[in-house]
Amino acid sequence: LSPKDGGVFIKSVERDSPASRAGIQSGQLLVELNRTPVRNAAHFRKLAADAGDTVVLLLQSERGRYYAALSSD
Repeated sequence: LSPKDGGVFIKSVERDSPASRAGIQSGQLLVELNRTPVRNAAHFRKLAADAGDTVVLLLQSERGRYYAALSSD
């Protein structure tokens, strides 16, 4: 997986975090946040700052793409 066409590569996920509980793993590519394509890490930070308490992510893994919903707790 590579972010050559946009997206953000996930390097690590904290244990017992909302991302971990949603099944997000290192090595995946974050493609969209709330249906907005993520261009790069700076763009992701901007989208995340404006997103609110619950977000829907589109992720790419070796097995394909899937959506995950995250809520901050």
